[in-house]
Formats: sequence, structure tokens, C-alpha cells
Amino acid sequence: MNWVIAIAAVITALDVPQRARLLRDAPAGQRVVTGLGLVAVAVCLAFVATPLLDALDISSPTMEVGAGLVLALWSAVAIVRWDDEPAPRAIAGGLVPLLFPIVLTPVVGVTVIAVAARNGWWLPVVAAAVGAIPLAVAAVGAPLARRQWRLLSASIGAVVGVVMIVDGALAV
Repeated sequence: MNWVIAIAAVITALDVPQRARLLRDAPAGQRVVTGLGLVAVAVCLAFVATPLLDALDISSPTMEVGAGLVLALWSAVAIVRWDDEPAPRAIAGGLVPLLFPIVLTPVVGVTVIAVAARNGWWLPVVAAAVGAIPLAVAAVGAPLARRQWRLLSASIGAVVGVVMIVDGALAV
């Protein structure tokens, strides 16, 4: 998988505009916990990606096809859906519900695992760190928390998902 596609896959899987919108009322400390938690989970998933897929007897191209399907479907739903409700009150310093389930979604997990299995652990971690900046810093995330940015992100995600499906299928 091309590294540009891999980074785009992780960042579009994060759905930064929608997540920034949902985290708009969270205090700065909780946003930082959410951003750091996202990077920590990306590191853990990236390090266990290859052993996990080996244990499940799944090849990395097959995982790429699966992640591409999930990303393309998730992006198609994101094009027509926009949640404008503020997030529920956070507990545990923002880990619940800000980090999980708002930021850490199934599409983020499978995309990080697929990218790590095909490109190494560092690429999804870097992409998650870049995507975590607007979530952790309100001044960066506020301009992105608009529907038109989500439409752009979801459109890119749908295209990247299809590219991942084709690339994985050709690698099998």
C-alpha cells in the first residue's frame, strides 16, 4: 500500500471534522487526554497488528481489503449523516465517552491494523498523531468542525477505501 494512501486512510477513518464537532464543548484537559489516548491506542494496535493477523491466519492484503470495505462503507454513511449534538458529560478524565466510543470507532481500529500490517508500525502512529492534533487542541479543531469539511473527508475516505480494496485484491 502506498504510504500516501495509508496516511489518508487513517486520517479519514478518524473522521476529524465530526469528532472535532462532538468534542467542541470538552475542556482542554479532556481533549488532550483524548488525543493522547488515541495515539496510545494506535501504538498498541500497530504493534499487535502482525502477530494478531498471524494468529488469526489472515494475510495483510486480505486485511487491507476488509479495512477498505469498512472505510468505504463508513465514509458513505458519513456523507449523509451529521451529528450536531454535544457529547455526553465525560468521566475518567475524558476516556469515556470522548476517547471511547466517540473517537475510537471500529473503522479506526481496522484501518490502523491494516495499515500497520502492510506498512509497518510507525506509519499509522504518525497518521493518528496528525489526526489527534485537531482533536486535542480546540483552536486547531474548531475551524474543521463543519459539515463541508466532513463531506470532503468522507468523499476522500470513500475513494481511499476503494483504492485499498483494489490494492489488497491485487496483492492477494
